[in-house]
Amino acid sequence: MMKGAYIIYLFLVAFCFSACEKVIDLNLKDSEPLLVIEGNISDLEPVSEVLLSETFPFSSLEEKVPVSGAVVTLQEDNNGPKQLQEIESGRYVLNNSQGKPGSTYYLSVSVNGKNYEATSTMPQPVELDSVGTISTNVFSEVIKSTAVIYNDPINVKNYYRFKVKINGVENNTYWVFNDRFSDGKTVTQTLNDFSNNKIYAGDSITVEMQCLDLASYSFWNSLGNQSLGASVPSNPVSNISNGSLGYFSAHTVSYTSFEAK
Repeated sequence: MMKGAYIIYLFLVAFCFSACEKVIDLNLKDSEPLLVIEGNISDLEPVSEVLLSETFPFSSLEEKVPVSGAVVTLQEDNNGPKQLQEIESGRYVLNNSQGKPGSTYYLSVSVNGKNYEATSTMPQPVELDSVGTISTNVFSEVIKSTAVIYNDPINVKNYYRFKVKINGVENNTYWVFNDRFSDGKTVTQTLNDFSNNKIYAGDSITVEMQCLDLASYSFWNSLGNQSLGASVPSNPVSNISNGSLGYFSAHTVSYTSFEAK
């Protein structure tokens, strides 16, 4: 076969194969959104808050879609339920509802014909004893981290979550601990953060210590593990029924502010 004829032959074969190709139109459907509930009640804040949103479908550009028109109630122990008011899209609040340590709170959310429930018992408070910063050498760089000291109550299972603000900006790192190995001891805990949330001398630091129940701790602990890069990603453990994502937390709070040295 002559060279020119051979090239023409290959062209015709390629054309035939391309002509026989069938365009397959994949009908990708958006995933069904799931309700996300974020509920908080503390012993210091006079307002309880519940945020409702939906997970976004693949085709949406929105990261969070608020959910309006829900009926949200909060009940303390055996008292009657009180309805929260929606003050902006997806944000529901109940005024004059400061929590009490030892009380159990019941959250009920009704939206789009579905009901969701959660329970959280507020632990007894544990106060921060002292706070400061600790310097660590990391690859020839000195990194300042917040450090806290507190006295863990003996013979009581305690669960803690810490939040840090640097010059009024909240750090998004998850610090959660239990007292499995520190029951009844004076605890010195370093809140390590080697990300871009650097602390410099003169910075204003605010530390919030929350005492959680086991269910709330499990949520924040699993969320923290996800942020560290779990090998098999999954939704954080939720204490809310009917397949909702999120959490409901009745917790005590201890605040302390200081200037970094």
